[in-house]
Amino acid sequence: MNTNNLPSTITLSPKLLSLKHCASTDKSRYNLAGVYCDTKKQIACATDGHILAVKAITADEGASGIWDINLKTSKMNDHIPFTCRKVGDTALYSDEIGRGTVNKIDGEFPDFKQVIPKNSSNRVLLGLDANLLLKLAKALNDGEAKNTSGFLNLSIPLPAHNESIVTDSIVVSGKNGAGVIMPMRVEDYNDPVDRIKNITSKL
Repeated sequence: MNTNNLPSTITLSPKLLSLKHCASTDKSRYNLAGVYCDTKKQIACATDGHILAVKAITADEGASGIWDINLKTSKMNDHIPFTCRKVGDTALYSDEIGRGTVNKIDGEFPDFKQVIPKNSSNRVLLGLDANLLLKLAKALNDGEAKNTSGFLNLSIPLPAHNESIVTDSIVVSGKNGAGVIMPMRVEDYNDPVDRIKNITSKL
């Protein structure tokens, strides 16, 4: 952790807090253990080497660097930045809705743009409720999903000719069984590849 160069106060966006779900928990991969923020390019992201999440931020919603954010609160407003005040070697966040620490990680964040697809051609659009996958993971792995050890194989049907949206059932298999996710309506027809390219366009 880099504590020597912390300013007296740091203002961060709650968007960074939710990104921590995708950060690595492997202590040997310390540069992936926090949320990366670049206020100049207006982007924040986190990855554990298997999954990657990115969000667009404004220049006043964060401070550049890799941040290890540990806040105990469930009432934070998603649109109101919070201020951390430095106490000793730690940036401490504390007010009426929560308490915790924010530390700056001394390391170099990987060039994550390398894993972002160049275009959306030869891809199909699939709308899926993430809670359904979690339920199936728990059901087909005898509850192992709650310990993050659940694993699923998905068989996704190819769409009909000249179609780009999956409308048929998805077959799922786990450690101890198999299942089906029935067709769902796509809530947002904006292509995910186009969206992530728009977020990362300044990189």
